[in-house]
Amino acid sequence: ELALRVRGRLALTIGRMGQATKALSLQKQHLTDSERIHGARHHLTQISRHNLAGHYLEMGRADKALLLFEEVHAGLESIFESDHPEVLSSRNNLATCLEMTGQAKEALPIFEQNLKDRVRVLGTGNAEHPQILASRNNLAGCYESVGRTGKARRLFKQNLEARERTLGADHPDTLYSRHNLAVHLFKEDQPGKALPLFEQNLEARARILGADHPETLRSRNNFAICFKSEVSPHEALPHFEQNLRDSERVLGPGNPDHPDILVSRNNLADCYASADQPYEALLLFAQNLEVRKRTLGTDHADTRLSRLKVVGCLKLWIKSLPLPASDKMASE
Repeated sequence: ELALRVRGRLALTIGRMGQATKALSLQKQHLTDSERIHGARHHLTQISRHNLAGHYLEMGRADKALLLFEEVHAGLESIFESDHPEVLSSRNNLATCLEMTGQAKEALPIFEQNLKDRVRVLGTGNAEHPQILASRNNLAGCYESVGRTGKARRLFKQNLEARERTLGADHPDTLYSRHNLAVHLFKEDQPGKALPLFEQNLEARARILGADHPETLRSRNNFAICFKSEVSPHEALPHFEQNLRDSERVLGPGNPDHPDILVSRNNLADCYASADQPYEALLLFAQNLEVRKRTLGTDHADTRLSRLKVVGCLKLWIKSLPLPASDKMASE
């Protein structure tokens, strides 16, 4: 039993370190051992199955995660009452995975029901309970996915105001709500409204966590993406370049293939391409492609996306090359 718990924690830790393939193997073995020791429907086995599903989700394998989340939800409903907190959490995870697999319309009524149930169970005299706010945030995201942007924006704003009022402007949950509203505004082609929110989050995280904290680096990345859209790719380049340097310095030792480093390198490459520097972009896209082929395999969705970026950028670079003298049109 102790060895099983230790193996489970080890799998989660290795996953957070970005070693996805090794963590997946450990998670699978942990579930197999839990089923053998406790039985397939035991509460601890459901937790192990949930952790494996979450790992698949982080690896971009939402189809596999969905099957496991369905099993977890059915299993927990057979153990607990329908409004038990763990049942509500498993229902939320199931809806989230449905949305991620392109089934937002199917996920929407589940999110709506979960919010109603959490308000009923937790909300008497406590309408701003953290789990109610989390359910409202997830419902807002699903409204956005199905194109009901007005409803989504109202819920995102409502959540941010509630968290600023109850937790303060710098609480991690407040920063999360501010980030979600900023992302929503950015997606709705309102980068001018989103940029101050991203900047506020970046300032708070740098002040509270330090300039080199991974969350600060992610906030700087988000700010740079919005800055690129609102101002210009050329002026955004220093932000992306600094973020990649810092990510490699902070996260790279012992783990040069960390997912956040790949994201920073990809975003810098995108900015180089937008700033008419396709050769610099091509080098970075190609570097990411090699890492993803090695760590994720040639057929993973992220590897395929990296391959498409290399091909697209290669075409841009070829077009940017000067024509040989013999191909140039003669002046009249």
